[in-house]
Amino acid sequence: RLMLDEERSLVDGMELVDQMTQQLEAGENVIIFSNHQTELDCHLVSLLIEKRALLLVDRMVWVAGDRVTTDPVAVPVSL
Repeated sequence: RLMLDEERSLVDGMELVDQMTQQLEAGENVIIFSNHQTELDCHLVSLLIEKRALLLVDRMVWVAGDRVTTDPVAVPVSL
């Protein structure tokens, strides 16, 4: 959180975040896919949208594949 400059950070696609929040409020489900190999996505996405979409952040469940614990590049970041 200390490394994030919220005032100058650009987040593209916030209209999609708003739409997902509306869908959650209506009782619908939302699935987001990410193809990255580390767990960093979880933290970055949450930090960047939490002020605008706390409901979405609170309900997010992240699932990682086996590479998170076996890939030599991913392991240091994931642990």
